[in-house]
Amino acid sequence: MSEKATECDRPGLSRVECGNYQRCVEAGDSNQDYRVNASDSGACVLPPTATPTQAATATRTAADTTTATATATATHTPTATASDTATPEPTSTPTETPTATPVWTSTATATATCGMQTPVVAVVVNQNTDTEDHAVLPPQAIGMCPSQSPSGGGCPLATLDGSAQDGSAEVRNVFDARDSVDPRACGLDPAALSYHWEILFPPTLQGAVYTSNGISGYLTPVLTIQPSSLPSLDDTDAGADTFWRLRLTVTSLTPPITQKIVYFRFKYQQSELTLQMSTDCQAIGHIDGVLCTLLAVNGLPTNEPH
Repeated sequence: MSEKATECDRPGLSRVECGNYQRCVEAGDSNQDYRVNASDSGACVLPPTATPTQAATATRTAADTTTATATATATHTPTATASDTATPEPTSTPTETPTATPVWTSTATATATCGMQTPVVAVVVNQNTDTEDHAVLPPQAIGMCPSQSPSGGGCPLATLDGSAQDGSAEVRNVFDARDSVDPRACGLDPAALSYHWEILFPPTLQGAVYTSNGISGYLTPVLTIQPSSLPSLDDTDAGADTFWRLRLTVTSLTPPITQKIVYFRFKYQQSELTLQMSTDCQAIGHIDGVLCTLLAVNGLPTNEPH
C-alpha cells in the first residue's frame, strides 16, 4: 500500500493520525498480520526500539572483526617470512665451504708424492756454438771443482771470449738455466722457479758484485753477456786469482720454499774493457775526457733490475 497513514479510512474504524509513518500498515498493524482491520487495537504502533541497539551492535562487531583480522595478519606474516628466509641461509653456507677441501688435500698429496728436494739446477753455456759447455754441478762434480762458495769459486768453465768480433759476427756468451727442474711442482708448473744471477769479483778484489750495461737477464733463466761487458783480470791487482765468479740462486716457489745456490768460475779474455776503464766508466762515465759511450758502452752501469 502506498497511501499515507493520514489517508487511511476503513468502515467501522475511527481514523487516528499516526505521525512519522509512510504507510497505513506500518502505522496501524498492531498484531503484525500485515492487515489493518478490526483485529488491530486501533492505536498507533509504537516505533521499534531495537533498531538503534542492533546498529550499535553491528558497528562493534565490524570493529572487532577488523581488529581481529589485522592482528592475525600482522602476527602471521612476519613469522612466516622470518622462518622461510633464515632457514636456507645457514644451510647453503656450509654446503659451499667443504667444496674447497679436496683442492687443498690434492695439493698436499702431490707435494708429498713429488718429494722435498731443492731445485735441480742445469746450466748450458753457449749452446749450439763451438764453445758449448754443459756445467757439471754437485753432487756429480764432487772432486772436480772447488767448494761452492765465493772463495772456492765453484765449478770451472771454459775461458769465455769477450772479443767484439769473430769475423763479422759479434760474440755473446749465454748462460741458459731453463732446463732446471723444481721437484716440488712435479713438472706441472714451468714457472715454479725464480732465478737470480750475480757476477762477483775474486776475493783478491773484495769479491764485490759486478753489473754493467752489456749484461742482461739477471732475474731470468737466461743470462746474456755482450762483448767487452767485463774487463779481463789478467795482469791486475787480482793477482793469481783471475777468475770471475758467477753465482746462480734458483728458488722454488712451491711451498715450502727452498733454494739451490751454485757457483761457477771462469776467465774472461779478449775484452777491450780494462779494469781501469771499467772503474772509470762505472764511476764517472768517461775515460781521460772521452765518453764511455764511444769506447766502452757495454761497461757503463746497468739500468736493469738486478
